[in-house]
Amino acid sequence: MSGVQLDLFQKISGHEAKAWVSACLKARGIELEDAEVVSLIDSCRPEDFKNPRRPRVSKKASSSSSERSEADYEPTKCDARVWLKGGFAGQCSCKKGSGRLCKRHQSEADKNDGAVKNGFFNEARPDYHYGDESKSFIPWHDSTICKPVKDTSSSTDKPKKPRICSLCKCPGHTKRTCPTLKKVDESSPQPAVEPAVEPAVEPAVEPAVEPTVETQPAPEPTVETQPAPETPPDTEAEPNVELDEDSSDGEEEGETIDCTYESVAYTRNTKDEVFDDDFERVGTWVDGAIKFTPEGAANHLGNPDRS
Repeated sequence: MSGVQLDLFQKISGHEAKAWVSACLKARGIELEDAEVVSLIDSCRPEDFKNPRRPRVSKKASSSSSERSEADYEPTKCDARVWLKGGFAGQCSCKKGSGRLCKRHQSEADKNDGAVKNGFFNEARPDYHYGDESKSFIPWHDSTICKPVKDTSSSTDKPKKPRICSLCKCPGHTKRTCPTLKKVDESSPQPAVEPAVEPAVEPAVEPAVEPTVETQPAPEPTVETQPAPETPPDTEAEPNVELDEDSSDGEEEGETIDCTYESVAYTRNTKDEVFDDDFERVGTWVDGAIKFTPEGAANHLGNPDRS
């Protein structure tokens, strides 16, 4: 009896339960009618009974990278080869689309003349991305090619783009420190103009009242003399307003910062937008770390340079 296993969580009908009880009683030498069995079952109904929870069954652990690399080629899956943890190579687990690749790898192949980053699983394994030696080296765990030493000095000695002033279009300074702006600021404050405007209006109004009754030539010069002093302040005020509003634009133009996250080189701008070597946006810089976009995170995790 110890080897018998009874599934107590199996659901049965009431008729099957009644027949089960009748069989148990008959095995003990007790024979009852069907009505008596039903009455016995009803009288022995348990109170405050709750079905126990079915015990959880642990899921089968996913196969390791080495086991996945030794798996046979699956014709229904994507033909692209993927880089697995530890430097192993495996077949893409996604289903094929209309061709031999899945949607993601097909999009990658369309941008690279039909080639994929790590080659095809059912073809020869490349040692460099897209089979091009000018591309990044693929660190396979059993690769016979030595990984080339990366020249870190080139990234630090890379010349930065010079700042260009948006006002005079000359390099070396921004709009805020532009010499042209200083010249305008020096010539714009004219204290002699402000008092000249006020007395020019007062005497022009007073004589205009008296001669307007006798002669008409008097109001004509007043109309001409009034806009004359007003035009210089207007023309000078407009560039001052524009310069103040755009004073911060010069600092943002051309400013980039080289940053490294988990041994992978990136570039970010003053808006904390992070870009890869192809100047594709991969995320934002937040508190000394990169908050990746979904595509940026996938490229970062699959980057061989990431330690």
